Amino acid sequence: MAPRQSRPASAPLPHAWRPVVVAVMAGMSLLGAYTVSTQHFNGMGAAMEKYIVPATSPSWRPSSSSSPSPAGGSDPVVPGKATTVAAAASAEALGYPGAPKPLTTQFTGNLTIDLVLTYLIGYFSGLLDGEVGLEHRLYAVWAFMQFGGCCAVMLLEGQRKGTKGWRAGAFTTTFTVLVQVMSYMFMQPLWTIAHLLTSDVAGLAGPVTISTLSVEDNLWELVVFPLTVTLTYICTIIPVFLPSPGVLTATQHYGWIAAWQPFPIYHFVVQWFLSRVVRVALGPLRLRNKQTGQPLSASRAYLTCVRWVYNFIAAMGIVAQVPVLALVLLPRSAWGPIRDIVPLPASLEAYLGNRSGASLSLWSIFAPYQPWNYPTVDAENLKSGELAPLAVHFLHYDMYLGCGSLLIWALYLYKTTAITGGGVSSGKRRPGQAPAMSLPGVAARAAGWFCIGGFPAAIATVLWHRDVAIHTLDGGGAQGGVKEKL
Repeated sequence: MAPRQSRPASAPLPHAWRPVVVAVMAGMSLLGAYTVSTQHFNGMGAAMEKYIVPATSPSWRPSSSSSPSPAGGSDPVVPGKATTVAAAASAEALGYPGAPKPLTTQFTGNLTIDLVLTYLIGYFSGLLDGEVGLEHRLYAVWAFMQFGGCCAVMLLEGQRKGTKGWRAGAFTTTFTVLVQVMSYMFMQPLWTIAHLLTSDVAGLAGPVTISTLSVEDNLWELVVFPLTVTLTYICTIIPVFLPSPGVLTATQHYGWIAAWQPFPIYHFVVQWFLSRVVRVALGPLRLRNKQTGQPLSASRAYLTCVRWVYNFIAAMGIVAQVPVLALVLLPRSAWGPIRDIVPLPASLEAYLGNRSGASLSLWSIFAPYQPWNYPTVDAENLKSGELAPLAVHFLHYDMYLGCGSLLIWALYLYKTTAITGGGVSSGKRRPGQAPAMSLPGVAARAAGWFCIGGFPAAIATVLWHRDVAIHTLDGGGAQGGVKEKL
């Protein structure tokens, strides 16, 4: 049989499915924009305007010419001490029913930035504060770990050689900041479109190689990446979920919500600092084969380091999803030993002790409302915890559209760069090369990991198999097999 003819390195890979994928992503982004707009009709926006935003409005500042009274009227401002007292009284009257008081929304001294943070605080307070149902609290924890894992995928992608430069997909920090302001469900599909249309990782410049996927020439970038995510995302989101009052004061509670929002900027700074400090202190990272002691090739060294990153990303989804599945699927009596050792939140303790009327199921936690049949509240007669279903409705679509678009993107990259572009589907491989998995095979394995760790685990699985397939097509099999399992 004649050997397969290699495609010229400069020829772009065939992308028959790219227009379809781009159209799907655009549709997902539009659905996300629609879901965001429903906040103006379901009562969430009205509740923010009534209970949260006035705390940042200029008319509520001590220097203003008037100060609204707690009843909604307007009292004249008295200079000096009286102004401060009036402002304090107004602040005490603000905040959602059942939320920690006093409400804090002024952090930077810049009205525009503080107003953006105020709306974000309004959303988080509606999601977390007051008499929130256990199913909503569990979904919130699950969702933010899913979000963190998927953001880590996007931030990692921005560091690859094939994406870096002035390509739109390279500006992952900017995109992630916009996610915080404009919603994940709207921005993530747009980033995938930008990546597919600009990045060499998507095969625009020809067959993708490990060099295209690698992160600069500094393997420390990959080694410190999980530490960066831990410091800048995980360590800053945990205080947001701590109870207030109780563990945190009201000021600390709202302060942590505001402080977490620019985590993409923290990530950029810490990642840049750590990777360079470690390289200066320890020198370039050079990995060796454990059996022979010989230096690993650049391809094998990359796979060794990036596997650590993919495992970490998958773990972010697993640590939040497995406990939720256990709560739903295991009988409550099975948690007795854990309740005796580990202090649990009051709502969870009440549920496990059969002291609450809560009934958990996968449907009650994960099933979204229809986009056109969203829950509503009366902002004028708001009760404690009533905003949580609205906030979770938003979060449902935030995760399923945002994370879902990233999973579709990963599967498309596998099909285009590892199968169609590399000739894997032809079954013609060089001696020593391991057989690459078909797209249905990778999708099935991703589905299995999805059941355990959600979107981050599934996406990390697909990207890992993509990397292994490209390593194989680069001739990496000659150095010994690479374990395909993540």
